[in-house]
Amino acid sequence: MSGIDGWLGENIPDEMMEEAASWMALLDSSDCTPAARARFAQWLSADPLHHGAFEELSEVWARLRTLSDVPALVEHPNVVAFPAAPRERVVVNELAPKSSEWSTLAASLLVIVGCVLHFSLGTPSDTHITDVGEVQVLSLEDGSRVELNARSSIQIQIDDKRREIRLSDGEAVFQVHTDPRPFIVRTDIATLSAVGTQFSVRAESSLVEVSVIEGLVSVAAANAGTALTEYEGDLLVRFSDEIALLGAGQRLELTRESQRYEIVPEEELDDELSWRNGEVVFADTPLIAALAEMRRYQRVSIIVGDPVLNSLRVSGRFPTDDAGPFLLALREQHNVIAETDDNRYIVLRLE
Repeated sequence: MSGIDGWLGENIPDEMMEEAASWMALLDSSDCTPAARARFAQWLSADPLHHGAFEELSEVWARLRTLSDVPALVEHPNVVAFPAAPRERVVVNELAPKSSEWSTLAASLLVIVGCVLHFSLGTPSDTHITDVGEVQVLSLEDGSRVELNARSSIQIQIDDKRREIRLSDGEAVFQVHTDPRPFIVRTDIATLSAVGTQFSVRAESSLVEVSVIEGLVSVAAANAGTALTEYEGDLLVRFSDEIALLGAGQRLELTRESQRYEIVPEEELDDELSWRNGEVVFADTPLIAALAEMRRYQRVSIIVGDPVLNSLRVSGRFPTDDAGPFLLALREQHNVIAETDDNRYIVLRLE
């Protein structure tokens, strides 16, 4: 996918997209009250197209952010070394909240999208965006490897002093080649450093999840200072204000306000990364979360048509290129039927 054509739903009326943009602006503003959120919930459930419009608009905004410049990494002279020491894990209880970056722009999002589409802006050569159901494997010039999941976007900058990737949205697995230059992955919420390491990062607007497959990964907040530290004789570059140092089988989930640390069994991590093999695995997963994952791979939108279904949970291993087995499992496990609408929407209801 070389541009942003096709990001908006072709059959969603303009007035409905405008309503979704207004709701998006209100929900992110300081004026949003509990009553307003209740009205939004009513609007969202009133028509399956409302859900589709809001989802499409959210995705377009996240992808447009990849057009912004990537912050520069500090020069190597600013990296300070300190003596070798035990690699203790440092975890703080709370992250400093980060103010919203786009609340004043959400209302005019449709205008921005229209202008971009009108002038047919292309994607820079160092930017990679995957479409629905598309997985890319990228071999970087330094010998590292990136596996980019569907509906994800990254920017890559590599020069003689730095190796830096910004994961703007989506999920990627990084296999980092050992190199004297720092390997930095930036998201909206966290900044990561690794050398000779394999790890996965899942980035959303309000959350980032880091899982280490092998090696070590240093984690700092996105708004942390840029000073770095490294152990003498050790290529692992660590942040001076490090939140955590993660090893193999460890995961850290961060929001702007909190964090959660856990140990992940190898087989569980393999299941979570099964998209690399064209599969998705659910283990007693809430239906809403399962649908969100399936939307990465299916062009048809699967929508809950009955609120009672929100309490259901799904288990099984399913192909990412065919929604049929997933829908069949819903019918067998919970008597849920799928009603189609012009091959663009599938509405789930109790039989």
